[in-house]
Amino acid sequence: KQWYQRRVRGDIENELSSRKARARRRRRLQEQASSLRTLPANKIPLHQHKIASEAASKIQASWRGYRAKKMVDQMRVHREQTRAAITIQRQYRLHRTGVSDSSSGLLPPGLTPDRVRELNIKVQIIVAGEEENTNAMEEDEIEKLIVKSQEMFLKYRKNQANIRKTQRRRENLCQQIH
Repeated sequence: KQWYQRRVRGDIENELSSRKARARRRRRLQEQASSLRTLPANKIPLHQHKIASEAASKIQASWRGYRAKKMVDQMRVHREQTRAAITIQRQYRLHRTGVSDSSSGLLPPGLTPDRVRELNIKVQIIVAGEEENTNAMEEDEIEKLIVKSQEMFLKYRKNQANIRKTQRRRENLCQQIH
């Protein structure tokens, strides 16, 4: 009911304002006609030229405003499309590399979620003392595992740096587009 009352009130206000605008226009035309009667004959073409140039200026201004609005709309649509394309490309690249885009962070290369679960189970077994041969590993094997884990960690850090660099580039491009 309220929306209907607002709409009716708006319609009435529009009608009144259009009536007032028509009355103003009528008065302005009457003033122009009376001023033409009082002008000398040699100044009438100059006066008509002045009125025509004012009308042309108004038409040009409204056209330029229309064109500017259209350009802003096109830029907005282009910006939205660019953002959508960047999102799609990012998701495709992450899918292609097998990396999840979760807030929990990225896993180091070669470490899958299944492998993480497997390692967690082994750690729990070792901590619980259920495995008898925990000290059976030789020092050489331990050194190899340490070196391998350090290499994996360095690859992970390098990958993270590249991802951050790529994200910064994308953000800079988006800012340039805006």
